[in-house]
Amino acid sequence: MTVFTGLRQSALVICALLALLAGEVTHAYGEIDRSSCCAGAEFCISPTAEAARPVESSLAGFFSNLFDTSSYPARWNCGQWSSMEGWLHIISDLGIFIAYFGIPVSLLYFIRKRRDIPFNSIFFLFAAFILFCGAGHLLEAIIFYYPLYRVAGLLKLATAMVSLVTLVVLFKLIPKALELPGLISTNEMLRQADATKSEFLANMSHEIRTPLTAILGFSEVLRDEDVSPQEKQHAVETIHRNGSHLLALINDILDLSKVEAGKLELEYRETNPRKIVEEVQELLSERAASRNLQLVPEFKGEIPQLIRTDPTRLKQALVNLVGNAIKFTENGKIRLVVQHNELESRLSFEVIDTGIGMSIEQMKRIFQPFGQADSSTTRKYGGTGLGLMITKTIASLLGGDVNVSSDLGEGSRFQFWICPEVIKQSSLKTEGASDNMDAPIAASQANRTGRILLVEDGLDNQRLISFLLKKAGFTVDIAGNGKIGMEETIDRWMSGEPYDLVLMDMQMPVMDGYTATRKLRDAQYPGHIVAVTAHAMKGDESSCIKAGCDAYLSKPIDRQAMIDEITRRMSEDRFVFDESVQDATRAHSR
Repeated sequence: MTVFTGLRQSALVICALLALLAGEVTHAYGEIDRSSCCAGAEFCISPTAEAARPVESSLAGFFSNLFDTSSYPARWNCGQWSSMEGWLHIISDLGIFIAYFGIPVSLLYFIRKRRDIPFNSIFFLFAAFILFCGAGHLLEAIIFYYPLYRVAGLLKLATAMVSLVTLVVLFKLIPKALELPGLISTNEMLRQADATKSEFLANMSHEIRTPLTAILGFSEVLRDEDVSPQEKQHAVETIHRNGSHLLALINDILDLSKVEAGKLELEYRETNPRKIVEEVQELLSERAASRNLQLVPEFKGEIPQLIRTDPTRLKQALVNLVGNAIKFTENGKIRLVVQHNELESRLSFEVIDTGIGMSIEQMKRIFQPFGQADSSTTRKYGGTGLGLMITKTIASLLGGDVNVSSDLGEGSRFQFWICPEVIKQSSLKTEGASDNMDAPIAASQANRTGRILLVEDGLDNQRLISFLLKKAGFTVDIAGNGKIGMEETIDRWMSGEPYDLVLMDMQMPVMDGYTATRKLRDAQYPGHIVAVTAHAMKGDESSCIKAGCDAYLSKPIDRQAMIDEITRRMSEDRFVFDESVQDATRAHSR
């Protein structure tokens, strides 16, 4: 729209100037003597000059005689042109026209293929300017035979307008273009990004290989026959601890991909902040004790009993902050101070340590992806440098932020704060909340009977999951793929002895879990189907539910979460036997 507005304004200005100029010339000199249009009139003879009539000096007269060539001589007839001189001009003008036609075509092709290039409008204007210039040179060659001077004048006017608009737009774009990174700075940024990612991959390799070494090594220890029960127990605990570390590492990488894609989502629920702090303390107290550190939670003033926030992300952020404090502190204690500012609706969590501290330059890097204080920190203490960046993103999504203050060699203070909706004001006693938290566990310990079909193609997962279920009191059948699982589920349903629940892996050969579940629902199968899958991205849960699953569990399996989910599902009996429905199902399965 700006380009067209500029064109219109330029046209009006030029027309006004031309009208003013024409008026002044007419006023000063009267009617122009057309016989003196060429110096040396005897060499500027038009074959139709005798028949030419004066053209009315107006726009109407101009446009009505736009293509009339009787008023002017052809250029060959104006002057003493030799053949070499004339053809030199004609061939040169035609060559320039060809080049000026090819350049804008190339520019337009480039713009069409690279729509991501900024400032496309200036490319269009340059293309139009060059095309008009080329058309002008084409007319210069044509005028040697056909004196279309009026058309040439209009073309020059159009060229002038496009040139002026291009100039105006170019001046407006120059400040913006100067803000763009130069080629050298862009290359330097790419080089730094490549170096950062290479360092990150090296750190990741170290972080993955370290727990894998412990897992594989202690697995070999368990295979030895001359191992004491205490050594076996220690090996099992080590394998579990390092496996949990690997899982946390994978979750951090997945969270990083969500942060970079802007798809880190929250699930708001009513949450007891004291309970979150207690869970963080319980989770990390053993790690702190192993380094002879005290982990001390402190509650200043009145803390809301219930808030609406994402408890999983809040706990993740606090675990990251407290875990970092433990990692970088060699003696002393870690304080987790919780305080609520009712006026600002701000709930803050301060993690204060007596560790190695940071310099100002180091504090500038710690919230960047893949960044730690420096490479020596990574080598000495390990870690990927993702936790703090993810924590800062979580704080922002929860309406808050993370601030840090530190003195090198004296410790650091991280303040993480959010702005939650307060559901229930503070209470000195939180036993009610604790009772509610324990209720699902108590419920899950009852009524652990029933027959479950495990549809899973992995042999190790078959053995593991069936072992956990049998130990919990369930009877377990196994199907190796979705097709077998679907057929067995329908057969038992038709026989009047349906499975109480189907655990369905979603990625299998022959027939995957999505297809098997949809076919079961198409057959009007009413029973519980719970997805168990290694696809753990946010959209994967909704895909499973959309396919017809009632619930979703991600691998690696959390034993307690799986047992709780199964127990809740099996407390609801969905089977009401109807002969008409069973007949329709038999027909559908055939």
